[in-house]
Formats: sequence, structure tokens, C-alpha cells
Amino acid sequence: MTKLLDLLVHKQIKPIIADRLPLAKAAHAHELLDRSAVSGQLILLCSNEGG
Repeated sequence: MTKLLDLLVHKQIKPIIADRLPLAKAAHAHELLDRSAVSGQLILLCSNEGG
């Protein structure tokens, strides 16, 4: 894990973020993942920011 964080800090890897969704849409996020409807990671936001 330390190696991965080091690579991330030094911009040698970049995570692919498909979308950022409010926590209230967690069920929808699971649905998207189950259907393989996204490429990359879905980020759940604890505030009302995002989609």
C-alpha cells in the first residue's frame, strides 16, 4: 500500500474516476457497477456535491 501511495503522490499512476455521486445515490452506484455500466471508480460524496 505504501508503494501505491508513493506512485500516486509522484503522479506515476492516476486513478480513473468515472463519476462522483452523493451518498444518497449509493444504490444507483451499485446498480451501475453491477451492470458494468462504468469504466473506472465511482466516488460517493458525503456532502451534496456532485451528480
